[in-house]
Amino acid sequence: MTHRHALEQRRTQLSEAQEIMESMKSLAFMEVRKLEQRATMQRALVDTLEQVAADFLHFYPDFHAWAPPEATIYLLLGSERGFSGAFNGRLLEQLADEPGAEQARLIVCGHKLHSRLKDDPRLLASLDGPSVQDEVQGFLLNLLERISQEQRKSALTIKMISHDPAVEQVRVEYLLPPFQTLLNTERSDLTPPLLNLPPRAFYAELVDHYLLASLNEKVCSSLQAENHYRMLHLDGAVRYLQDRLDRMRLKSNQLRKEEITEEIEVILLSADSVRPGNDTV
Repeated sequence: MTHRHALEQRRTQLSEAQEIMESMKSLAFMEVRKLEQRATMQRALVDTLEQVAADFLHFYPDFHAWAPPEATIYLLLGSERGFSGAFNGRLLEQLADEPGAEQARLIVCGHKLHSRLKDDPRLLASLDGPSVQDEVQGFLLNLLERISQEQRKSALTIKMISHDPAVEQVRVEYLLPPFQTLLNTERSDLTPPLLNLPPRAFYAELVDHYLLASLNEKVCSSLQAENHYRMLHLDGAVRYLQDRLDRMRLKSNQLRKEEITEEIEVILLSADSVRPGNDTV
């Protein structure tokens, strides 16, 4: 009976863990939906700013010339929390495949990813990443401040490695210099833009707005992908626990049957001992 009671106690503990994981999975699902909407809006803003930049650079191509970079920095958007499966591992696999990554410096976002790179000599800085959508804005301010610090030191190239939930892949994109995908675009249907600012001031503000919108979209998309990974990971864990609970329930039922059999045997033996003619006094 002691063994069955211990088994039932363990079943209760696993059931509670399963309920917690189900709640975490539901929260991850809600975050995915909220982040999907925000990332879509930011993506539309990024597309608009890229169109403006393409029109502007068609008539002012000299602004596409940047100083030769003295260093390359990889910005990795990892996970702040656990239960995200292979989310961080895939970022590191992509980093290992990047040409020249051995000599680059790293800015790592997310506690869980930082724990895997804390002893890497390339690590330049680590930042706490957002856990939910409401923390994205504060994280962006910290990240932009860190990027500005590095820009003030020297000319540099920044590449971002992050998850793209739209294609379910890890993407590598230029953050600085900006508008790299617009380099070789041919346009013949444009008229010169009418600017209310000097071209240099206009382009500086355009780059600032673009970096903020682009980072906002990428961070939201990364957090969306992270929560999707978390949903899949927790779903697998919940199913594993359910399988264990089912097997434990069968084992508990078997032990209970054995206990009932033993109780019947004890009752029968007790009945035999009090029958007439079996008096041992």
